[in-house]
Amino acid sequence: MAEPEIAVRVPVYEKTLEIYAGDFWFQQLALSTAADYTDFKAQWRAGEQSPVAVDLDVDVDGTIITLSALPEKTRQMLGYGLIDVQATLIENPYGAGPKTFMRFITDGGMDITR
Repeated sequence: MAEPEIAVRVPVYEKTLEIYAGDFWFQQLALSTAADYTDFKAQWRAGEQSPVAVDLDVDVDGTIITLSALPEKTRQMLGYGLIDVQATLIENPYGAGPKTFMRFITDGGMDITR
């Protein structure tokens, strides 16, 4: 399966993140301006136009943003996909609502028993 095409112009994390079905997954980001934002959200999709989305858990602690997914969610995140991280700028002169400010490309593999 080919990597999904990306049409939205947002920063894309340069390394593809590996996610294993049935495992707990998390990724931490350091955002020095996190206090300027509210209402953080993150979703995984198989592609930009995919109607199916997996809502990820988001925790913000100071400048550290942690995205995570429990095993029941990682089982849905197979193959190549995209994670969009959104937040609303508190004092936004361009209009209200969440905006995507970071994107990750993911590669989800099957659960492996060793």
